[in-house]
Order: sequence, then structure tokens, then C-alpha cells
Amino acid sequence: MFIVKKFITYFLIPPGVFILINLILAFLTKEKLIKRFLIFSALIIYFLSISPTKDILLYPLIVKFEDKKCSDFDAVVILGGGVYADGELKEDSLKRLVEGYLIAKKANKPIILSGGKVFKNLEPESLIMRNKLLNLGFDGEIFIDDTSKDTNENATFVKKIIAANNFNKVLLITSGYHAMRSKMLFEKHGINSCVVLVDKKIDKKYNFVDFLPVASNLHTISKVIKEYLGILYYSMK
Repeated sequence: MFIVKKFITYFLIPPGVFILINLILAFLTKEKLIKRFLIFSALIIYFLSISPTKDILLYPLIVKFEDKKCSDFDAVVILGGGVYADGELKEDSLKRLVEGYLIAKKANKPIILSGGKVFKNLEPESLIMRNKLLNLGFDGEIFIDDTSKDTNENATFVKKIIAANNFNKVLLITSGYHAMRSKMLFEKHGINSCVVLVDKKIDKKYNFVDFLPVASNLHTISKVIKEYLGILYYSMK
């Protein structure tokens, strides 16, 4: 009964409901071409919203960094992951910030916050992150890049802070899906860094729920596709 209840629930909310609608329309239509299109659309939505597909696409982006141990660093770099219109940090930003805070506090190292303005009426993301750090009780040194608007600019302005303070190696805190592109761009700017992954989002074992369509998987896959496009773009520059 539990499995049946779960199955029904997942197909009555997006994206499952869209799969269901497509299949119902495909069953009702007489036109072969439309029927095939609807079934194909349902399959695409399904495969792009289940955990195994998400993990297959995400794995190449994190495999190099998954079990890497980082040591002998001079500072912790935390890359911004977005801000909501009300000035609150998005989930990715919060996870990076907390992870960076814990590492920097334990190692007694300074933190470099990188992130510019997302909305004109808000202060730069790095300043919002700094306020959160202070609220958490961080009493170490904090360096601010409040100008950068993308990962390439993150690397550009962080490099200036690193050079000004004679740092040799930094710990780069970012999300799993963002690891490869950020590492690639930091290397292009000559920054010696070791990546620490936050929220890898890969399941080691699957159960039947992982094969049900979930909106969060679609959201993660959209981020992953954006990363592949970004890697391709900067690889050609």
C-alpha cells in the first residue's frame, strides 16, 4: 500500500503529472505522429527527473574531486551560489558558507568571499555572506570580492586578493556540480587550489523512489547542463 501511495503521489504533482497528462493524451489521440510525440515527451520528462539520470550526468563533474584530501592551504575561498530577491542566500550559497566556516574556524585560516551584486537594490552577495559569517561567530580575517558576477570573474578578483596577501594555496569551496568549471578557471588564472565539494548529490544505492520523477532532479540536471556548456565555452577560449 505504501508503494502504491507513493507512486500515485509522485504522478499527481509536477513533473509526474505532466508525464501522466502526455500519456493520457497519447492514449486518446488517433493521430500517430502526435501520439509518438506525446509518448516521446513523456519519456524525456521522466528520464530527466529521476535520480539515476541526474547521477550519470553529474558524476563526470565530481569524480576527480570526490575523495581528494586537501592540506597545507593559506586561505578558504567561498564562491557565492546565488541570492533570492529578498536578500536571503540560496541553498547552494548557504551550504558553501557553512562548510567554509567550519573548515576555516578549525584550521584558523582567513576566508575569501567572492560574489558581486545579483540585484541592484541589494548589497553584493559577498557582503551578505560576511554578515552571515559574523552571525555565526567567525572571528578570523575575511577578505571580500564584491565585484564578480560569474565564475571567471570569481577567479580574476580572488587572484588579486591572493597576490596582495602572498597566499600560496587556497581551499576552494563550491558545489559538486560546479567543481570542474571553477577548478578549470582558477587554474587558467594561475591559482593553486584544492577543491572541497559541498552537496555532491549522488546516490550510492537506489530504491524504487529514486526511479520516480522528482522536480529537484530536473533542477539539478539544468544546473549540470549549464556547467557542461560553461566548460565547453571556456575550453574554446
